[in-house]
Amino acid sequence: MLGYKISYNGVTLNDPSDFENREGISIERVSGMSSPEVKHREIDLIGQHGIVDFYSFVGKRIITLSGKAVGCDEDTCLDYLKTITDAFTLPSIPTTTNDGYKWLTFEKTGQTTLKIKAKINRLPRIEKDLKVSRMRNY
Repeated sequence: MLGYKISYNGVTLNDPSDFENREGISIERVSGMSSPEVKHREIDLIGQHGIVDFYSFVGKRIITLSGKAVGCDEDTCLDYLKTITDAFTLPSIPTTTNDGYKWLTFEKTGQTTLKIKAKINRLPRIEKDLKVSRMRNY
């Protein structure tokens, strides 16, 4: 996702200005933007061939962001991880003003910004390579 700044819940990921010191939160892959589930409303005809077909709708999309959090040391890396986990959480008690949906935006200079109203499907999964203390995969 080179060149795209991705923002969610007030946190910007993949910001090129963060990488000047060879640290930051980068996105390596975004999956799930295409081929959403299609939901059909239909009723089987009892004792006959066929169905009565009503409306069809596009269902939800599971968008997965994969990347790395890299710091100049392990403490900086853990600060980046806290930023990620704080951004990708659900409210403990949903309300009418905070139901868990936030804007997920994809920005690239010279192109139209893509905005998606999104809610997390699961909490971030963090993986650590035991050889490298200042980097985590998510």
